Amino acid sequence: MSARTNPFMLRVAGKALFDLLRPSDHFIVDKVDRLWRSVADFVDVRRMFEQRKVSLHICNLMGATSVQLGTPAGDFLMNIMVAGAQMESDQCSDRTKARFAGRRAEG
Repeated sequence: MSARTNPFMLRVAGKALFDLLRPSDHFIVDKVDRLWRSVADFVDVRRMFEQRKVSLHICNLMGATSVQLGTPAGDFLMNIMVAGAQMESDQCSDRTKARFAGRRAEG
């Protein structure tokens, strides 16, 4: 299931993973866009992690070695990263739709 069209908690793996997480666990992700292509979904999941006291770690942030979430700078950077992933996904979808429309017009 796509991160673009399906919120994290509605994906089978996302729900199963969330059910396993306990307070003081660490959730480690390679890249932001592997999980979130929607700022709204990222905000919802972050809120659930905070409520469960689960730490979120992103390993690959365009060369940044570490980002501390829960700080103004860390939260800002993560919001920008997820917004970028959402924009990239939206642009790809627009290009795909335009190409299919062109092919339909060609017959």
